[in-house]
Amino acid sequence: MRISSKARYALLAMCELASQPGETLSVAALAERQNIPHTFLEQLLLRLKRAGLTTSRRGPDGGYTLAENADRIRIGDIYTAIEGPIDLRADSREAGCADTERAAESVWQELEDAVLERLNGITLQDVADRSAQTTQEPVVAHNFTFSI
Repeated sequence: MRISSKARYALLAMCELASQPGETLSVAALAERQNIPHTFLEQLLLRLKRAGLTTSRRGPDGGYTLAENADRIRIGDIYTAIEGPIDLRADSREAGCADTERAAESVWQELEDAVLERLNGITLQDVADRSAQTTQEPVVAHNFTFSI
């Protein structure tokens, strides 16, 4: 399973909104801060708004903000808003042995359930906290010299 650019960019934008709680950020500011193409980001934010994850305000001070606290927004919610429901199961029209097909379907269903459980077990606040930890950790500079 690959995570699309749409899902990655949506998570970045949502993390940026989470880092500025209560503030309304313009699409231009979000795009610049997270290095996301502006028009692409607009489309993603509209999907997130339709899913009830963001709210928007028009006008000179307009932009987007989180619709709920970051600790109530699950990564699975963001993924589903952008990509739709996860479906790892094979197309039922494919030919195959009925017993083997049922066994394979159960494996795909288990994997789908595990992915959903993990995505829904991580909140936007969890990701924001990880981001804050990463930026606070000191960067160790190494000056190695190699001679041959």
